[in-house]
Amino acid sequence: MPFYILSFAQMLLPISVAAKGILWTVLFGLAKTCQYGGLTILGVEGYKRLKKKFKKNDDR
Repeated sequence: MPFYILSFAQMLLPISVAAKGILWTVLFGLAKTCQYGGLTILGVEGYKRLKKKFKKNDDR
Protein backbone atom coordinates (compact mmCIF):
# COMPACT_ATOMS: atom_id res chain seq x y z
CA MET A 1 0.00 0.00 0.00
CA PRO A 2 2.74 2.53 0.77
CA PHE A 3 4.23 2.17 -2.72
CA TYR A 4 0.86 2.94 -4.33
CA ILE A 5 0.56 6.08 -2.22
CA LEU A 6 4.12 7.13 -3.02
CA SER A 7 3.68 6.46 -6.74
CA PHE A 8 0.89 9.00 -6.93
CA ALA A 9 2.09 11.42 -4.22
CA GLN A 10 5.36 12.03 -6.06
CA MET A 11 3.35 13.87 -8.74
CA LEU A 12 3.21 16.81 -6.31
CA LEU A 13 7.00 17.15 -6.23
CA PRO A 14 8.52 20.10 -8.13
CA ILE A 15 10.65 17.97 -10.48
CA SER A 16 10.70 17.43 -14.23
CA VAL A 17 8.01 15.44 -16.01
CA ALA A 18 10.58 12.85 -17.09
CA ALA A 19 11.73 12.30 -13.49
CA LYS A 20 8.11 12.01 -12.37
CA GLY A 21 7.50 9.37 -15.03
CA ILE A 22 10.53 7.38 -13.98
CA LEU A 23 9.60 7.62 -10.28
CA TRP A 24 6.02 6.58 -11.02
CA THR A 25 7.18 3.57 -13.04
CA VAL A 26 9.61 2.43 -10.34
CA LEU A 27 7.24 2.97 -7.40
CA PHE A 28 4.22 1.46 -9.16
CA GLY A 29 6.36 -1.50 -10.22
CA LEU A 30 7.45 -1.99 -6.61
CA ALA A 31 3.81 -1.85 -5.51
CA LYS A 32 2.82 -4.53 -8.01
CA THR A 33 5.83 -6.66 -7.10
CA CYS A 34 4.91 -6.54 -3.42
CA GLN A 35 1.27 -7.28 -4.22
CA TYR A 36 2.00 -10.33 -6.37
CA GLY A 37 4.81 -11.46 -4.07
CA GLY A 38 2.38 -11.46 -1.16
CA LEU A 39 -0.14 -13.47 -3.14
CA THR A 40 2.57 -15.96 -4.09
CA ILE A 41 3.65 -16.36 -0.48
CA LEU A 42 0.03 -16.67 0.64
CA GLY A 43 -0.69 -19.30 -2.00
CA VAL A 44 -4.02 -20.73 -3.06
CA GLU A 45 -4.74 -22.55 0.20
CA GLY A 46 -3.76 -19.54 2.29
CA TYR A 47 -6.04 -17.36 0.20
CA LYS A 48 -8.94 -19.77 0.73
CA ARG A 49 -8.34 -19.81 4.52
CA LEU A 50 -8.14 -16.01 4.63
CA LYS A 51 -11.32 -15.68 2.59
CA LYS A 52 -13.08 -18.19 4.86
CA LYS A 53 -11.95 -16.27 7.96
CA PHE A 54 -13.30 -12.96 6.66
CA LYS A 55 -16.51 -14.65 5.61
CA LYS A 56 -16.99 -15.93 9.17
CA ASN A 57 -16.47 -12.43 10.56
CA ASP A 58 -19.12 -11.01 8.20
CA ASP A 59 -21.76 -13.40 9.58
CA ARG A 60 -21.67 -11.83 13.04
